[in-house]
Amino acid sequence: MYEVLAVEETTGPKEIKAAYRRATRRWHPDECPSGADRFMAAREAYEVLSNPERRRGYDIQLRCGGFGNAGYRAAWRAGFADWEAQLAGLQWRAAERRGRETWVSRMRRAAAPQSM
Repeated sequence: MYEVLAVEETTGPKEIKAAYRRATRRWHPDECPSGADRFMAAREAYEVLSNPERRRGYDIQLRCGGFGNAGYRAAWRAGFADWEAQLAGLQWRAAERRGRETWVSRMRRAAAPQSM
């Protein structure tokens, strides 16, 4: 996402916003009919990078070596030789679980008496 907006990982919020505006002006479908995909990619990149929590999660995924559980699994197989990789993997797993209902919570809700 940093590449989509052509910014560095250490870029601040103001620079990200300016890069987003440049990208949307360049790739807006009214200006560049073939740029709709790039316009949407810039929009998604801005949504992630402008939100501190989502940006942190994205950065953790980058440090883990990819998206999904693949990066975490690779670090696990390597034996977590680097404690920072281990910490990043654990933080990524915790961030992934936030907002997602677990099997246990569904079973508790189903077993709870229904109030009328």
